[in-house]
Amino acid sequence: MRLIVPIALTFLLTLGLSAQNSQPTVAPAAKPAYESDPKFISAMADAKDLLKKRQYTFAADNYKKANKIAGGSCLPCLK
Repeated sequence: MRLIVPIALTFLLTLGLSAQNSQPTVAPAAKPAYESDPKFISAMADAKDLLKKRQYTFAADNYKKANKIAGGSCLPCLK
């Protein structure tokens, strides 16, 4: 009986530690390639500048241009 308790405790601790270490790691999401495109960066900067100047029609056009450069996958452009 004295031998069973330490063996059981060792088994349970080992099982608990291995369960903690077996969780998968998730890699951080990489930035899309279009975010480093100079044309995209320029179109977004122009759109933000035009928003500050309250020229909404022209800003919308630049957001559309940036979204087109991004292949239609730029969520901030669509907002």
